[in-house]
Amino acid sequence: MHLTPARLRSSQLVERFGWSPHMVTLYRQRGVLPTPDGLSPVPWWWSSTIAQVERRSLTHHCQACRAKFASAKGLAMHTHVHAADD
Repeated sequence: MHLTPARLRSSQLVERFGWSPHMVTLYRQRGVLPTPDGLSPVPWWWSSTIAQVERRSLTHHCQACRAKFASAKGLAMHTHVHAADD
C-alpha cells in the first residue's frame, strides 16, 4: 500500500541524505528538521516538507557520495569518515 502524498520516516531520511540515524536525531533536536508531520506509528514527514528542508537548509554536499548536510561542520565530520576509509 502506498500513501499519497509520500510520507518519509527517519530511516528514509538516512537513506536519502546519507546520514546516520544519530544525525536524524541531532537535526530534529537542533531544529534543522521541523516537527514531524505525524507520529504514528513512528515520526514521519510529508515529502514536500522534506523537500523544503533540503532546498533551504541542506546546502553542504559531499563530493564523494552526495550526502547532504546543514553545516560545514557536519560535512567535515562526514568527509573525515571517507578519508578513514581510503
